[in-house]
Amino acid sequence: MNLSEIQSHPAYLSSPKIDIADTAQPMESTANNSPAPSFDKYVPEESDARLSAGLYYPTHDESGHPQVQWEPPVSLPADEPASEEPEMVAPTQERPDSRSESCTANTDRVDREIEKLKREKQQLEQQLRSAPDSPKAEEWTRQLSRIEQQLSQKDNDAYRRQHTVFS
Repeated sequence: MNLSEIQSHPAYLSSPKIDIADTAQPMESTANNSPAPSFDKYVPEESDARLSAGLYYPTHDESGHPQVQWEPPVSLPADEPASEEPEMVAPTQERPDSRSESCTANTDRVDREIEKLKREKQQLEQQLRSAPDSPKAEEWTRQLSRIEQQLSQKDNDAYRRQHTVFS
């Protein structure tokens, strides 16, 4: 690609220009012979304000999946000045179906599971109180500790959120 092709490319034409004359000046020396820093100067062009990337907005396709729509840029007439604030433009394409969708969260299964564990815990505690010296007391104690461990894992908001059924 040669220099004339680069200079005629749309990206080159729309890029901001730097005034080379400001950078070509010799750097000034200070009292201790350290050069003073020189800076490039941004020179905006009128045509930059008229360029637009287009309009992007979210929509849904026929099956309800989200997608992004794009409208090509609209160029302003040469005699109309560019406004400082962009105008809000409504999307041109409406959703094909405007019915509302609802989603229901159900934690009944988790609640029943926790209630079952609590009933088992009460039953085991009652058996241990009624017969503390029974030969099965050690087994009941192990079962009770296992049920308490399951309750501590399941009887909280994080477990309920993870096992919620949405419909």
